[in-house]
Order: sequence, then C-alpha cells, then structure tokens
Amino acid sequence: MVMQTERQRRLGELVRAEISDILLREVRDPGLRGLVTITDVRVAADLSSALVYVSIYGAEEDAKATLEALTRIGPFIHALLRDRLDLRRIPTLLFRRDQTAARAQRIEETLRHLHEADAQRLAERASEEAEEQDQEGPGGD
Repeated sequence: MVMQTERQRRLGELVRAEISDILLREVRDPGLRGLVTITDVRVAADLSSALVYVSIYGAEEDAKATLEALTRIGPFIHALLRDRLDLRRIPTLLFRRDQTAARAQRIEETLRHLHEADAQRLAERASEEAEEQDQEGPGGD
C-alpha cells in the first residue's frame, strides 16, 4: 500500500467527516439499509478521486443495496461537499465496502478452530498416556 501524504490524509479525514454528517443529516434514501459507517477515505495523489470505505452492518442483501444506493447518490453527496468545503476541487467519490471486520471475524474463527483442535489433540494424548500407565501397572517399570 502506498503511503499517503499529510495533505491527502487531512483531506481524506475532512471528506470522511463531512460525508458522515451528510449521510446522518441530509440523505433520505430508502436504498440505504442497515447501519452505515464511513471508515476511511483514501484520496488519490492528484486529489482527483477518493475511495470511500464504508462498513455496513446488516444482512448481505441490505449491504449490497446500500452500496448501490451510495454509488447512485454519490453525485448528490459530491455537490453537497462542494457547497460545504472551501476547496478548489472536490475529489470524485468511489464507494467501496470495507471488509476489515469480516476479515477479522474469519481470522478469529480460524484461530478458535485451531485452538479447539490443539486442545482436542492434547486431551487425546493425555488419555493415551494415562492408558499406557494403567497397562504398565504400579511402579511403571
């Protein structure tokens, strides 16, 4: 991943905060379903476009509908940003679903399964050792 300049980072944070406020206060679209959070905005080096990462809490079909609605109302949000921000040029908005939470959940599930498998192997090994000691009888030699 390419490091962002301080200017890109500041602009991304400003755009993220404004889009969050716009979605909360000014957008009434029935296509927006579930809980929508703007998690990050990555502005291109030439400041012409911005990837807007959204986390959508809800059913998968609601998440898809919400992402489609955000793409559809993107020009409206862009126009509101132009009115709100004192910038020469407002980046074109490209909405993407933030998969970080889903990836983290898959990793946690994998680690849990590995932990359970290790615990089961240890229990089986302990059981086998106990059986061997029982077969050897008292004194163990």
